[in-house]
Amino acid sequence: MVAHPKRRIILINKAFQFRYAFFTATWILALTFFYPLFIYQLFDYFIGYLALDPLTPPVQDLEGTRNSLMALLIIVHALVITVISVISLFVSHRIAGPLFKLRKTMDEASPTDYPEEIRFRKYDYFKELAFSFNSMIDRFRATNERKENAIKQSLELLENLKNDSNSEKISDAIRTLKEVS
Repeated sequence: MVAHPKRRIILINKAFQFRYAFFTATWILALTFFYPLFIYQLFDYFIGYLALDPLTPPVQDLEGTRNSLMALLIIVHALVITVISVISLFVSHRIAGPLFKLRKTMDEASPTDYPEEIRFRKYDYFKELAFSFNSMIDRFRATNERKENAIKQSLELLENLKNDSNSEKISDAIRTLKEVS
């Protein structure tokens, strides 16, 4: 069984991850902003309606309850936004991590030495990207191997021809093939 690498650094691409967390938290805040306002307006409606009836309990009790509820809602909203921001950092890590690994692998690759097979963690996104990258590298390896074999065979044939006839053109062709290989 292959050991999966553990998450060591949460912020791999800080700019992207903070933008993602900010975007998510801002939209959640914007979409839930009207909920406390609706409750506040509902309390105002009830307070106004009950103020007309002399037999109702004192309006100050309802206003105190409304203010306490609004304070609680603001605290809950702040906690929810904080939790969503932290969760979105972890979610963005599953996006930024594979892209970081792919970029790092491509940066370390050289024209003559192809990278090893790339693997993403179990819960990372873009697993199909790793599959496509690995397939591309396999195709490059196969193409390069075919070219190397063709060059080696051509060199052998030209070496045999060179020994049989002392042609200048054959020597030039051998020299060119050797430079390419």
